[in-house]
Amino acid sequence: MPVAFLGGLENNQYFNKKNTSLEAKKIYERTWGFIADIPTMWWGNMESWKKAIYEYIGVNINLATDEERDKIYEEAEYKQMKNYPQKGSIKIINGIVVVKLSD
Repeated sequence: MPVAFLGGLENNQYFNKKNTSLEAKKIYERTWGFIADIPTMWWGNMESWKKAIYEYIGVNINLATDEERDKIYEEAEYKQMKNYPQKGSIKIINGIVVVKLSD
């Protein structure tokens, strides 16, 4: 099943730089500041998610296409989703696993 990570860590309140929880620190250390003071897992950079998930989890995910992601942005169900890691931040929409990171 295709996967779509929508939104970006830079706008996610849980994974922002100010959160000091262990989980947030791990995400921060792996995604921010490699090249600049911005996340490498930025809005729209799907290939970086694919590489990170393979490197850290060992799973080669099937990413949704640009066209599939564009359609999801228009769905009322997507617009009502909470941001990860809140309950309701991961749903299946149009046969695609959607992870909403931020608005």
